[in-house]
Amino acid sequence: MAAALIRPGAARLAALLPAVALFCAIPFAFSTTTFRGSSAFFLCWLGTFKLLLLAAGRGPLDPSLSLPHFVFSASLPVKFRQPAPAKSKDQDPASASARGHGPAKILVAGAVIPFIIYAYQFKDAMRRWQLVLLYTVHIYLSLELLLGSVRALIHGVLGMEMEPQVDRPYLASSLRDFWGRRWNLMVPAILRPSVHGPILDVCYSLAISFS
Repeated sequence: MAAALIRPGAARLAALLPAVALFCAIPFAFSTTTFRGSSAFFLCWLGTFKLLLLAAGRGPLDPSLSLPHFVFSASLPVKFRQPAPAKSKDQDPASASARGHGPAKILVAGAVIPFIIYAYQFKDAMRRWQLVLLYTVHIYLSLELLLGSVRALIHGVLGMEMEPQVDRPYLASSLRDFWGRRWNLMVPAILRPSVHGPILDVCYSLAISFS
């Protein structure tokens, strides 16, 4: 309501500050590491930056959205479903795979994670590289399970589709490719307009003023 009635600027930012404070407080309501970490990532990290962008009249949030769509868009990495033509889907299977967290992936992740948790009982007998590998697989599968479940829920209830969070990170050709294009994709997508862009604008303005 505040975003729809107030123009972008300091007044809209002040109206959105209670929502920002709520997003930062919600993760502390959970006692388990999994739920606290997931909610902190969705709300404290992505959600807060989305609200700050909304205060400036930018970003993925739109004041014209209905309340349910706005809440889900602000609190989760979701977007409205934009169906692509059938030809483009056939010509770009990689992008379709990057967007989707199909039922098969959810089932596989849900079946393997209990075995990984059981394997932690023997971590004292593992070598360091084995333990690191186990942690890596656990994080990746947990992300697949979490995002796949949320995507299925949002897609079924609101007809919305999640932003891709990972794009086959096992195909990364370098560390830069891994962090910039294949892993944690929503973070750079939010940080570019909220941090990177404004900093560049300030630097360009300073460079022009001193030139």
